[in-house]
Amino acid sequence: MDNNKEASKYKNQISYEQIRDVILDHIDIAMIDKALDESKHGYVPIEDRRVTYFWNSIYKFAEDRYPGVFRIWGKKGESRGSNATWINISSGNGTTIVIKADRCYVDLEIAGYADKFQKFSKDNQQIIDNKKLYVRTATKSLAIRKYIDIIDFTASFNEQLDKIEDAIEKAKELQDLIVWLRF
Repeated sequence: MDNNKEASKYKNQISYEQIRDVILDHIDIAMIDKALDESKHGYVPIEDRRVTYFWNSIYKFAEDRYPGVFRIWGKKGESRGSNATWINISSGNGTTIVIKADRCYVDLEIAGYADKFQKFSKDNQQIIDNKKLYVRTATKSLAIRKYIDIIDFTASFNEQLDKIEDAIEKAKELQDLIVWLRF
C-alpha cells in the first residue's frame, strides 16, 4: 500500500491479507468450500440428517424386502436435502417408476410418449379401468399413475413404514403392468 498513491490519502488502511485473516477467523471454511462447489457444479443440497437417515433406511428396506426387484437411483449413504422426496426406480424398457412421496402418487413414466396419449389411452382402456389407473402427460413423457398417502421423510422411518410398503407395492404393480400394456 506504500506504493499506492490513492491508498496513501487515507488515514486508515487495511491490506487484503488482513481482510482475509479477519474473514478466516469468523467464517466457517466448509461454508466457503460449499459455495465454491455450488458455483462449479450447480445446486448442492444442504443436508437434512433426518432425510439422509430416512433414505438410508429406504435403501436397506428395499434390499432386504425386494432383493433384485428394484434398483433405486442414487447412492446409499449420500447426503440428502430436505426436498429429496422422489424415489426413482429403474424399470427398463425406456420406463422409470417414480414414487413422488410429497405429491401422493407413484408414476410409471414412459419416455417419449406424451404425444401418443390418446392412442395409448384408447389401446389400454380396459387395463386402465380395471387397475384404477390414471394416465397423464408430463413434458415428453406419459405417466401412468397410482395414488398413495404422503410420506414424511423427516419423520421416523418406522412411523412411515406402512405408507412406504404401500408405495413400493404400487410401484411393483406398475412395474409388473409393463408386460400387459400396448405401446
